[in-house]
Amino acid sequence: MKKLIAKTPILWGGRQYAPGDPLPTSDAEILELWLKYGSATWDGHVDTTDATGSPAVPQTSGLPVPNPEPGVDKPAAGRRASQKRAQQ
Repeated sequence: MKKLIAKTPILWGGRQYAPGDPLPTSDAEILELWLKYGSATWDGHVDTTDATGSPAVPQTSGLPVPNPEPGVDKPAAGRRASQKRAQQ
């Protein structure tokens, strides 16, 4: 039996599917859209390249990015920079 496999992260039916995860096939309309727009494929062929053949850019996790400049502090959450300077 063929399996429908996620090629990109998909949130569907209250569940997050990662690339490579099998997807539900009970909704024919959404299944067609996933295939049409390249979000899923049949039988586990997961393409890790974009349309140009370059490696696909991974999705971000939504976590904050570390400060790229060591030694440069960012203001604490909920405080203005001027308040932070005044306390120093």
